[in-house]
Amino acid sequence: MNISRKIRKACGEDPVLAAISEAAAQCGSELHLVGGYLRDLLCGKPTRDVDFLLRGNPDRFLKSIARRGKGRVMTFRKEGITNHRIRIGERFCDFVELAPGTEVRRELARRDFTVNSLAWNLHAEELLDPFHGLDDLRAKRLRAIGPKTFAVDPLRILRGIRIAAELKRFTIAPATRRQMTAARDRLGSIPVERIREEIDRILLSGQAEPGLRRMREIGVLFPLFPELEPMETTMQAQRQSVLDHTLRVVGLAERWPRLGRTFFLEEQPEPEEILVLLYAALFHDLGKPAAHKKDPDGSIHFYGHERISRTLTAGISRRMRFPGKRAARIERLALHHLRAGWLTEGRPGERALRRVIRDLEDDLPLLLLLSVADRKGSAPRGRAEDDRHRRICRSLYRMYRDSGSSILKPPR
Repeated sequence: MNISRKIRKACGEDPVLAAISEAAAQCGSELHLVGGYLRDLLCGKPTRDVDFLLRGNPDRFLKSIARRGKGRVMTFRKEGITNHRIRIGERFCDFVELAPGTEVRRELARRDFTVNSLAWNLHAEELLDPFHGLDDLRAKRLRAIGPKTFAVDPLRILRGIRIAAELKRFTIAPATRRQMTAARDRLGSIPVERIREEIDRILLSGQAEPGLRRMREIGVLFPLFPELEPMETTMQAQRQSVLDHTLRVVGLAERWPRLGRTFFLEEQPEPEEILVLLYAALFHDLGKPAAHKKDPDGSIHFYGHERISRTLTAGISRRMRFPGKRAARIERLALHHLRAGWLTEGRPGERALRRVIRDLEDDLPLLLLLSVADRKGSAPRGRAEDDRHRRICRSLYRMYRDSGSSILKPPR
């Protein structure tokens, strides 16, 4: 199936797009479907929100659409650009007004990456590709449209890293990487909430570890999280830096279904749970550089690093303005990430297991996932100790599953 036929078929089968196209035809408006919807459609990836360029009779068209949507039309104006947003079904649809005489190509030139610069004329059923975005889609390559792409909006640095992670196996063109690195200092002008939202999406992309490594290569990881930088030069067992170990743990933790088989995890975590887990994986060893000690025999210790990690994590939570409940959960996992491992050093009884459940409450499954990922990402400890760790995790989860409510809320 050729590309135009694929887009035509998708537009015809999508009830929201079909309704919007019909309304535009009735109102004499010209609509171009642009951006991420086309990109994701051609990559075989599901998408929800839709962007359009709108020319002609905007008031009449928007009134017609508002009758089909939920709520009122929200209008935003910035730097001479007027954007109308309305919710239709479960989707948010954005309509950017084209001023009379403005070419579609000129509007597409304002966008960030070539793969987002495709436009489909809903009436004429024609595809516009002025910046060769199709070539970059075929090559799985992310390329900036122009030399001022990141100067206009520095958040596009993180957005590009996020898009490359979400699309999987996409690379960033060398010239675009250099542009990103050159503009990285401008990220300080972006509200921290917008930065955090992009990082959240990188972590939830299914490619969190490659995304974080790309952030380090481009030079934005340490400016955003300076607490991570000392970990790059702090070494632990097997000549592995604490930072490389940490990124490895993040990569293991995001593959939680495989880890969950260790202790027969039954429930799928919600996206918020996965975010808490991955942030905790990223921050759990922040305290190791300050706690680093080397014995005369060459052995390395990090005694008490979990308490330092919790303190540093709290500072990041405040700076990045994490929601309060999320911040508390991440800090708790950072503080207790060694608990399951400590239990392998003896023969813990039921009281010891119940104490861990009381301290972690409903974050106990996340603690177990983090503990298994941390162990797999560390130097080998031997089969016998790994078997003991698995048994402890299974015992903790079984007790939490079967008796958790009575442990956390004992009868009066």
